[in-house]
Amino acid sequence: MKKITILILVAVSLFISCSRSSRRMVTLWTNRPEIAAYVEEFNATNDTVKIEIEYRDSPGTELVSAQTPVDLVFDEYLNSSRTAPLFGSLDSLFKNQRINPSLFYEDLLDLGTHEEHTNLLPVSFNLPLIYFKKRLESEYIEPFFMNVDNLKKASSLINESSTKSFTREGFSPLWSKESIYQMAVLNNTDFKQLGNILSWNDENLEKTVSSIKDWIKTVNKGMDAEREFEEKFLYDPRPKLVNQGRIAFAYSDINSFFTLPPEKRENLDFRWLSSGDKVYALNSILFAGIPKNAEHKKEAGVFLSWFFKTETQEKLLEASMHKRIRIFGIGQGFSSLKTVNNTVLPKLYPALMGHIPPENAIVYPFPVPANWPVIKDQIIKPWLLEKITAEDPQNRELKDAVTNWERQNPEQSKVID
Repeated sequence: MKKITILILVAVSLFISCSRSSRRMVTLWTNRPEIAAYVEEFNATNDTVKIEIEYRDSPGTELVSAQTPVDLVFDEYLNSSRTAPLFGSLDSLFKNQRINPSLFYEDLLDLGTHEEHTNLLPVSFNLPLIYFKKRLESEYIEPFFMNVDNLKKASSLINESSTKSFTREGFSPLWSKESIYQMAVLNNTDFKQLGNILSWNDENLEKTVSSIKDWIKTVNKGMDAEREFEEKFLYDPRPKLVNQGRIAFAYSDINSFFTLPPEKRENLDFRWLSSGDKVYALNSILFAGIPKNAEHKKEAGVFLSWFFKTETQEKLLEASMHKRIRIFGIGQGFSSLKTVNNTVLPKLYPALMGHIPPENAIVYPFPVPANWPVIKDQIIKPWLLEKITAEDPQNRELKDAVTNWERQNPEQSKVID
């Protein structure tokens, strides 16, 4: 009897080994470390498909000139006009509820549409916020949102000064180039890609510059006082300065805030940086797609069907928490699945209780070029900062800054490439 049992176990072991060795291999390109954990979990539970990750600096743009077929891509800015046409339709995954489209934020899901077909599935998104010390009292701190006008009013009441300079400040947009950029977004500057043209609303961009210059002049005593305060006090990390009370507010985003060590944010609270009752998602939306020339489309679809389920993402989140991986949420942000954000995340991150924004409060960005991080960091942010702080800026118009940058960086080609 023992021999029979052993033979059965050996046979079962050989069957499992053979079935696993015959699994179809799917190649996935990404530059996101958290995807490796998701793939590991999938490979451990699926006997017919195995995902192999290849790390690429810029998977989406590298796909344009790829010499060998790729089966799956996870990256930001895949819905740009240059990369979106490279992906095949995923409409078949919605049939028979393999993936349930009603689980997604509707406007977010629409961002993956190309020529009336869903070519890309949003994985995650990030939201901007303002954080402050718990129990900070101000009539301008509302329960859910922090709009720019209220942030300015609250800051003006908190500013403390000696005879000549501030010893404590509420907030300055100049403390973060990203906060300046987000204020332009909140003013409906509408950066977007229209064919081969980078478009924006010049009038609203100028309004942003004027409003920040007014903030610096009327609330923070001008540029000299700003520079003096920064040189004296802003050498420590922002969370430390907020906890010490040196500054009252600081800009961040949900991923950066929740990846702070718990001891550094246990005394902090936050509100969504908003325009009225709307919070504008950052441009860095993570997408997943199957390229048109993929050799294993069906198998890649198996992975996507597994991944875009609430129960799957709940297990992935619990595993990340158990392993103490310092990555927030799904794909370093809120999940594209409403149920995950509304029911799962608050259980794992109690500080999110009462802070999950409703679907109709979130505004998603227009598609931008695939090289948007370069455009934003090397052209738009420096131009905004110079326009606000310099008496005689080198480039009076943003279009001039774009032209000059293209001339100085011929290796980068055009802004729209």
